[in-house]
Amino acid sequence: MPLIAAGGDGFYTGFLTPQGRMLYDAFIYPVNAGVNFPHPKFMMELPATATQHMFKHLKRYILRSKVKLRDVSDEFGAWSVWGNTYQHAQEEENKVPAGSLVKKGKRLSDIGCTDPRVPGFGYRAIVPRKEYTIRRILNGIPEEMCLLPVDFRKGCYVGQELTIRTYHTGVVRKRIMPVQLYAKDESAPTTLSVDRGTTYPNEIQPQMDVKLSNSKSKRGVGKMCSGIHNIGLALMRLEQVEKCVTGQDIVFEVPETNVRVRPFLPEWWPVEEQ
Repeated sequence: MPLIAAGGDGFYTGFLTPQGRMLYDAFIYPVNAGVNFPHPKFMMELPATATQHMFKHLKRYILRSKVKLRDVSDEFGAWSVWGNTYQHAQEEENKVPAGSLVKKGKRLSDIGCTDPRVPGFGYRAIVPRKEYTIRRILNGIPEEMCLLPVDFRKGCYVGQELTIRTYHTGVVRKRIMPVQLYAKDESAPTTLSVDRGTTYPNEIQPQMDVKLSNSKSKRGVGKMCSGIHNIGLALMRLEQVEKCVTGQDIVFEVPETNVRVRPFLPEWWPVEEQ
């Protein structure tokens, strides 16, 4: 344990009974992230069926030590990375032998280690279960629809008129984009960032209207799609969004809630030539 107290890779180990019989094998990792890092904070990975028994086992040895235990099974998941790509990444980028302790700046993940059980078995990463969803939303990538390529040389199909008109005119009036949610009594965010300490408001549901704040018009400027924590995706009218991102005093809100919406343009969107 002292070898990983300052951070780095985890290691493979086992827990024994006082008589020396095996209870469980496990991985123990330092948590190479968070406030005041490095800190004596570790994550233990073991069979899901053993969680409750392991809690009882460890509590026997805590005594008066200032140690806190918490089950994070619902928050994190284990992933394995193997093959030629992983080996090449180790050799060319990390420049360290497999299984050695590495600094945070050269890690494949904040929590993980090379799996030593079988030679060449790969790298074991522990990542937040919702990390992919967060990354997808921050980049404005929806999963609420099926995007298929259209062959414009084919015959008639459902929705042809609207699709072919958009293709030839090049005019797109609405797009799905990332948005950040904040309360009415808070200042509008200037950059898109996720706060994992908050939860996506329960009153915000897909297909709820997004409207201009203090507008008497009943016409909405967008609709909510999905979200997590304090970020989400929304189908927004580009005309109104452009006014917002260029600094005009425009505020969007979800009617009959205390939630305001601030849209952001993804970095990968092409820039229009003037």
